[in-house]
Amino acid sequence: MLAKCLMVVTILIFTLIIFNSIAISPEMVEKSTVKVVQKVYYSVSGAKSVEIKLYIPQKDEYQKILSLSVSGANFEKSKDEYGNTFLVLKPSKSRGEIKVTTILEVKRRTPVYTQDKPEMQSTEAVPLPESLFERVNLTKSEMERALLIAEWVNENVRYDENYSNVTLSPLEVLEKRAGVCDEFSVLTLAFLKTLNITARYQAGYAFDGKRFMPHAWVRIYVNNLLWEIDPTWCEAPVDALHITFASLPNASFSEISAIAKGTAPRINVLDEKIDIELLNLEKEKKSKLNINAKLLENTSYPGAYDGIEINAFSKTCVLTQLSVGECIDYNGNRIVYPVFVKKCFAVCTKARSFGVLKISEGSPENVMCNITVSTSFGGEGYDILRIKKQAEIKPMRIKLIKYGENLYKAYSNAHVFTLSGEYVFGNGMLRVFPGEKVFVLLSGKLKTLTPKKEKVISIIEKEPVKKKLPEQKEKDKEEGIIESIINFFKRLLEALFSLI
Repeated sequence: MLAKCLMVVTILIFTLIIFNSIAISPEMVEKSTVKVVQKVYYSVSGAKSVEIKLYIPQKDEYQKILSLSVSGANFEKSKDEYGNTFLVLKPSKSRGEIKVTTILEVKRRTPVYTQDKPEMQSTEAVPLPESLFERVNLTKSEMERALLIAEWVNENVRYDENYSNVTLSPLEVLEKRAGVCDEFSVLTLAFLKTLNITARYQAGYAFDGKRFMPHAWVRIYVNNLLWEIDPTWCEAPVDALHITFASLPNASFSEISAIAKGTAPRINVLDEKIDIELLNLEKEKKSKLNINAKLLENTSYPGAYDGIEINAFSKTCVLTQLSVGECIDYNGNRIVYPVFVKKCFAVCTKARSFGVLKISEGSPENVMCNITVSTSFGGEGYDILRIKKQAEIKPMRIKLIKYGENLYKAYSNAHVFTLSGEYVFGNGMLRVFPGEKVFVLLSGKLKTLTPKKEKVISIIEKEPVKKKLPEQKEKDKEEGIIESIINFFKRLLEALFSLI
């Protein structure tokens, strides 16, 4: 009897995703209806039976399957060990195309109640960096802690497509500080595990503003609530243009694989194409955030700096991209532009941040610029910056004295602030997280400090020495002579009165 053998082929996925050309801000999409068409091209030889395993869009709290159809093969539905649905496709031809069409409704991943809580993610736990650890310890809310972790990952890991075909562990991601959505998600999972927060790696597709593309993000379970965050794109709750194909304890996922049985079986999955078509969508009717913006000095001059205070208010916890606009003249030249701004912003009820603006050297004088602050979830605030002639510059004086762990007492005549929202004008306490920059602003001048282990940090500038013109010197000399004569007669009169 001829020995039978079993061959398992795991396929690398090549996707072609088509989307009708519509200008859409995905963060504002509350609900959508999409059609997902998966086409599998295969060839088989020497096999008695063939099975192709294909993951499809999942049915869960946020996704509702409206219809499913398959052509080109018989199929069965099955589930993996984590509860994800996949199709077992059984083609009858030696070569052909299998087409799987799924129409589904997708909702925004706002927190929903759930009694199900999976086991802790299998990703290794990674200790939080000191700066993140200190911030997370300031709140007891697990939801806010999760947002602060995603915010830190977004701001400290650089998106680099060179890592698209590389698999990194969470520790390697932390070391390299670079990667794609996989790396952003696995590091977030690892930090959450350190805080004993259960989470899942979400594999699927998402719309980046131009097209649907393979993507990964994170599902979180806190206080019997289920919700999802996207650390790569700085978004929570995740919009309705994210489509889940699998929810897993780690990043190990292959969308398609094949098994052939026979004497000398061979099977090639030649290609897989995915077409995603948007059938309908509902946008957010009202912004999730209210934004207030306030310039610190309001009036400045060419070549100077100004600071901007940003306050955000929300009824729920959100993670959003923060943007400070530029001021452009009629010729397209930048008059005012941001140089330091927090790009990812976690807000639970309310939060504050600061930014730094630069006024270009060649900016015209006696103009006003409208400085606008906006977020990817909507909401907008603005203030007006007046550019005038350079006025008298006051000397800057600041002293930071360490009072405790990450706490400094500031004695200053300037605006003292951090991007994370700490602020003092004059004297007051300032919380500075490890490695964080402290900005000092006065009369358009900007200084930056990075407190480490120093007990005292200070900047004490002397009063500027004013150079006098010759005419002024002659005038001062005359005034001095007159004052001397007056003083002489005063003393003479006093002497005479004393004799009387």
